[in-house]
Amino acid sequence: LVHMTNGEINAYGLIQRDAELVAALSQLSAESHEADWAPIHGDLRVDQVLIDQSGPWIIDWEEFGQGDPARDTGSFIGEWIYRAVLDIPTSRGGGTSLGDTEISAGEIVRRGHEKAASLAHTISAFWSGYESIRPVDNDFVKRTGGFAGWHLLDRLFAGAQSSATLSPIQRAAAGVGRAALLNPLGVFALAGIEVTK
Repeated sequence: LVHMTNGEINAYGLIQRDAELVAALSQLSAESHEADWAPIHGDLRVDQVLIDQSGPWIIDWEEFGQGDPARDTGSFIGEWIYRAVLDIPTSRGGGTSLGDTEISAGEIVRRGHEKAASLAHTISAFWSGYESIRPVDNDFVKRTGGFAGWHLLDRLFAGAQSSATLSPIQRAAAGVGRAALLNPLGVFALAGIEVTK
């Protein structure tokens, strides 16, 4: 605790006080350890993919190793959802910037769904491409949704390392991550992907 920021202490407090979330995280970990492991990137996010005229390049392989491939698919999808949450108060992806405008919780949720819908085609294209190369079963789909949720919590911790407090948007992202861990298939519904496994 001595070297933690107040933001980190608050972030850990959010997790540790939530027995339902802790149980979901423990279950995801157990299911992931039972899965068929393969070589994975280990930290696959949007900013780890560069594209030039020769095609896409995946960079930053420091986390490379054996692991659950759903960790990679979940973190990639989770990053797009995270970006949608961060864009709720902005004009990116359409709409107007909120600035200092006070709005209702319902309006925030509505904007969040709009922002997610504006990025859904990217998530859907990624998932279709992945499925065309590697067959997936229901357990893999569920773990992917869980790891997407974990990714939002991971971003919470990353941001908290340099914060004295947790911003409302960081807390919102953590809430979306929690929802994804408790209902992993909801991640696919949010992105408009039909999973019929």
